[in-house]
Amino acid sequence: MKLTGNRTTDSVGSIQPIRKQPDADVPSSCACRGGSGMETKPELQRVLESRKRDQLIRQRKQEEEARRKISPLEAELLKRHMKLEELERQQEQQQEENLRAPEFVKVRENLRRTSFHADEKEV
Repeated sequence: MKLTGNRTTDSVGSIQPIRKQPDADVPSSCACRGGSGMETKPELQRVLESRKRDQLIRQRKQEEEARRKISPLEAELLKRHMKLEELERQQEQQQEENLRAPEFVKVRENLRRTSFHADEKEV
């Protein structure tokens, strides 16, 4: 049997193509597959790294949410502050309406107040 290029010849003289055997020693991450020529990490290591990365991302999200959350005390203080602001706005609005009201309405309100205060003192 003689080797000539990609073909072999046997004792009879017939030409047969050489059967190529798979390369067992070539790593699966060969540069011809689009890799950078460096051997890639084993699958288990890649999976572990991706899980670790995912866990870090989840942990950072939880920390961010914890910073954003408002404690019950802060929520109650915020509600009270909003109520006070609303009351102040209503008082300002009432004062503006009183300034625009006719004189007789103002006198009437004053009479009500004085009669109300007088009733309280008698009781």
